[in-house]
Amino acid sequence: MGCSGFGIAIGAGYYLEVTVGLLLMFVVLSFLPHTIKKVGPDVLREQEVRLNIYVDPTEDINQVIKELETLVTDIKDLKIKGRNEEVKIEMRCIIIEGAASLFDHYSKISVMPGVERVEIEGI
Repeated sequence: MGCSGFGIAIGAGYYLEVTVGLLLMFVVLSFLPHTIKKVGPDVLREQEVRLNIYVDPTEDINQVIKELETLVTDIKDLKIKGRNEEVKIEMRCIIIEGAASLFDHYSKISVMPGVERVEIEGI
């Protein structure tokens, strides 16, 4: 609908007005979403992920979970499965969005004491 209006305005000789309109449209469509994402509410920056963490069974699971709570924003689901050789912690949680943030979380979780293996899946 906007393009037809610009075409009619150019045909009528309103070149300056169409140029200003196109520049405003470009600014709004290019920069405004990024600005709102950075300045806006936290919900726009959050990402839901599924974590599978394999822990040494000799480690204190409560300590591992407390350290995980400091890294994530919110924990939705938490499952703990145990066997003789390893304990698996499955959780669905919220982290601050971004691919770099996802890799940062992976590296921070993988160096935690007692953690043997980490799997992170974006939902």
